[in-house]
Amino acid sequence: MALEPDKEPYPGDTRAVMKHALHMHLSLFYNNKLPETPDTQVTTEYNLETFIDKVSFKDPRDPMTVTATSLLIDFVWNVVYRKWDGDVKSLKDATSVDQPKIQEPKTGPLWRTLKGTGWCTSEASAIMDRFSASGVQYMTQIDPPNPSNHLQGGQCLHYKCCLRQLNDTTYRTKHAPDCSGQCETISADPNVLASILVDRNTIPLIHASNRPWHDNGKAPEIILEPWNGSRPFVAISHVWADGLGNPAANALPRCQMRRLGEMVQNLTGRSNIPFWLDTICVPPDNALKGMDPIMSKRQRQAQDQAIVKMRTTYEESLHVLVLDAWVMLNSFKAMTDVEKLMRIFCSGWNTRLWTYQEGALAKCISFKMKDEIYNIDEAMLRVRDSQDWSFNYTLRGPLMVQYQSLRGFRTQELGTAERIKYLMNALAFRATSVAADETVCLAALMGFNVQDILDVEDPNPDTPSKLAEARMTKFWSLFDRVPAAIVKFDGPTLTADAYEWAPSSLLLSEDRPLNAYRCLLTSTGEPASRTERGLHVRLPSLEFRSIVPLGLEFYVEDDQSQFYHFYFELQRFKDHARKYTHNHSGYHPEEICIDPQMATSSDTLAFIFDPIYEFEGNTIAKLSHVAERGILVAISRNRPDGTLDVRKLGNATRKTLQAPQHKDAQVIRDYIQKSSQHLQDYQNHSLIYPAKNNGTLLCSKGRRVGPRTWCIR
Repeated sequence: MALEPDKEPYPGDTRAVMKHALHMHLSLFYNNKLPETPDTQVTTEYNLETFIDKVSFKDPRDPMTVTATSLLIDFVWNVVYRKWDGDVKSLKDATSVDQPKIQEPKTGPLWRTLKGTGWCTSEASAIMDRFSASGVQYMTQIDPPNPSNHLQGGQCLHYKCCLRQLNDTTYRTKHAPDCSGQCETISADPNVLASILVDRNTIPLIHASNRPWHDNGKAPEIILEPWNGSRPFVAISHVWADGLGNPAANALPRCQMRRLGEMVQNLTGRSNIPFWLDTICVPPDNALKGMDPIMSKRQRQAQDQAIVKMRTTYEESLHVLVLDAWVMLNSFKAMTDVEKLMRIFCSGWNTRLWTYQEGALAKCISFKMKDEIYNIDEAMLRVRDSQDWSFNYTLRGPLMVQYQSLRGFRTQELGTAERIKYLMNALAFRATSVAADETVCLAALMGFNVQDILDVEDPNPDTPSKLAEARMTKFWSLFDRVPAAIVKFDGPTLTADAYEWAPSSLLLSEDRPLNAYRCLLTSTGEPASRTERGLHVRLPSLEFRSIVPLGLEFYVEDDQSQFYHFYFELQRFKDHARKYTHNHSGYHPEEICIDPQMATSSDTLAFIFDPIYEFEGNTIAKLSHVAERGILVAISRNRPDGTLDVRKLGNATRKTLQAPQHKDAQVIRDYIQKSSQHLQDYQNHSLIYPAKNNGTLLCSKGRRVGPRTWCIR
């Protein structure tokens, strides 16, 4: 069949088949599967498809065969799913952040190859999630940053790189690469800086007359000037871990100031344009500690003003010039746009919180490379117009998603609810060394008054996390509406009353799953409303009761005799949970269960979900692996207006048991009818698993309920 860009030759069934093939491919990776039968007797006769889907075994395929299969499915998947957008005229319309990606788990050969070449765990995790199999394979051929450090046992985790964790007491400002390290440090006058920020209420800029700061010149200090609201200037964006920061003073080695001045001149072609650098233009925390109270208070005011003006600084700059040590390391002239962009989007700069704001708000953004200055906006236009179909059906989509995630923010005309959804996707793989900084940056990006965040009092100066949580509670209080799918966020949430639904962080963290942000990719309904009682959302549900504890999995039969298989992940009330041995011993030998009545004073439960119809007709019902994600809540109160007050127990996945693929429903029916005691327990919502006597719910009777209003605390 010829590929014709103006036609859509693939029906929905073809997409369903491709999704099914992908499921089979990925199922081979997992050798610890949970059987889907409610008893402990494993059937010995399976067809090949069921065997792959259910039975625990080691993947028999050669690693090269696995990778080749991933790449083939990736290519065909893109051919099937694409909307033939080779002629799109707008980068904004070219692709979306939720474009399908073919991803291997972190047990596959692509992951092992990434790790083997020296990528740290956090960097490799981000690459695996940001790109499809083709993109990951591409990055296995690229030398990573600091490979020797990571190959020699660096203690990196999925949420942080050990080499990028900053400590003010041990931080060392670096000299320029061509400096012997003996040149003096020059600084800006903190009083002048405070005067510009507080008294003049404007942005401080590094005066152009200081350049080129020759070693034999007379420049005892860095001269600052106030921005007049119209003069062009360059803002410099950098990663502090690369050594261009200073936590103690607004100062840098002379060699670095000379180097920065030359870069700005090369970028603009002019010698009289001032520039802005946070190290010089924002009073640092440590500098405030040794001052007298009056001076310290004024410097704190100046610091607050610098932070409040951060958005304006990047929005109004003529250029934002990005400095990343890894990107600047290699000669780029011989590289293609694809390799340059892949390096940029996998760089350390693209993993930090503050640098997102700097890249997202800039009118024009360029990266300093070893032998050139590279404008990624111009590069992406060339990528958009590519006629290389092998590239268009592999790397093009994920590359454009990464670009749109960064640069699309300033061009999107979004409401508040859609904007936070956009940011939750964009910030999913970014981190910061100071947790309390997150909401400062988020407020600026959302267009909120940053001072409202800075004014939040620190509830416990000895516990930095308390300030971060207090600021995050204030941040969410500034919203009237949020995406309804935020209720499915399965990372840590706040503890404050009426905010238990709200994420405590949008960044990478120890307790947040890497893909927590994906709950928002399917959010298509009306936004939820924030109230002083909680979050109001209107969604359908399946309601049931359980007077026995809930474990890892259970079944519910609705009022139309349809059975559902639930997998439950407890996220709240873990202090009420107890350990138990799961009935499928050897697969999940130990889990935790919870008694809803004991934890929430209610045994009336509901599975709330946002229905998604991925294919037309009944195609979706034919796929045995299709599951629906939602949240499990305990209903605490039914208000006169029909609103139900609930408390979230955790996320849950519901699989519809369709015959003939699933025989589980009949197995359960037979078990219920096996004795009068079983039938009585079922009717009393207390039928438990027969195996191991673990006391957790096997099956309960429920009812479908159409959309209604829920108030989630």
